[in-house]
Amino acid sequence: MCGRSGDASAERDAPESELRGASEAELERDRLFRQEVLQRYGWSCAIPGCGCRVNLDVDHIVPRSRAPERRWDPENVAPLCRGHHRLKTDGIIEISKAPDGALILERPRESRDRALV
Repeated sequence: MCGRSGDASAERDAPESELRGASEAELERDRLFRQEVLQRYGWSCAIPGCGCRVNLDVDHIVPRSRAPERRWDPENVAPLCRGHHRLKTDGIIEISKAPDGALILERPRESRDRALV
């Protein structure tokens, strides 16, 4: 599931904030925050059973567009390999966090309903 296309490092080419004209201070904070998140999760995908260590994206569980105040909230992010990140972005899976911090992976309700038809 790692999505091994492109560069095999854990670094992204351009942070999302850079594409939006963020200040130098925001870019540096994004970079440091990303490093802290990756280090906290052992530089691997946080999806249980995956463990991929390449092409990692730091994903906001509650999207920044819905909760901009949680941009740098460590409880609202997790590293995902590009494959799992794409599945989440495409709405094929949903991710939430349990009270103990473990990730919970689910299929969206409408996806489960379609499977029953």
